[in-house]
Amino acid sequence: MQPARDAEQLDDDVDPIAEGLSAIIKGLKPGDRLPPERELATRLGVSRTALRDRLQQAEALGVLRRRVGSGTYVERIDPNGLATGLQLAIDASQIDLSSLHSVRVALERQAALDAARHRPEIPLAEMAEAIALMRSAAADRDMARMAEADAYFHRALMDSSANTALAFFGHAMAKVRRDAMRTRTRQLSLVDRTPTFIVELHSAIFSAISSGDPERATEAVESHFAEFAQAVVEIGQHPYAE
Repeated sequence: MQPARDAEQLDDDVDPIAEGLSAIIKGLKPGDRLPPERELATRLGVSRTALRDRLQQAEALGVLRRRVGSGTYVERIDPNGLATGLQLAIDASQIDLSSLHSVRVALERQAALDAARHRPEIPLAEMAEAIALMRSAAADRDMARMAEADAYFHRALMDSSANTALAFFGHAMAKVRRDAMRTRTRQLSLVDRTPTFIVELHSAIFSAISSGDPERATEAVESHFAEFAQAVVEIGQHPYAE
């Protein structure tokens, strides 16, 4: 068993430049400009080269935007930034899709729990619309439209949570998994019962949420993902294969 690390060892994991930048950004709002690089480097006690490296990382995550000849500005946080970071980690084989899937299930389970408790009007209406689109796509066996309606439903589900952080991470995860979902759609087109059972799974989630039943809502989400994975296994493919 590894001994617990002491406070000094834990401090070694802290990035002082990132911490300093974070403290400065917290005092600003979207659209505000950061101090010039030279001033920032002096305040943080670091070289401009090291500072630029952290600024580039923050820009890649969508936290900042640098404008040539103007300066560096605070951006309104967008899930696209986090999605970019996650996608880079996946491409570098630091994260595998199966572990990402588990995180998504946990996020959507919590979102369904929150939604059943609060039953927000607009996201519920969007979920109902998504199911109607699914039914139409199912009637035509149009899996491309089915995939679009599925994505619409899950966006509305994440928006139905009163937890803004949960919704933010959920949207980022959805963007990262977009290509994987296209693959799932191609795989599931081989399963005869696909259109009907996809509608049924989403309808069960919507029914539980709209009736204000948190326990049934979370069970419906878990069933949705379990049934989806099983359907892919039925055609002899791994549920996380690309």
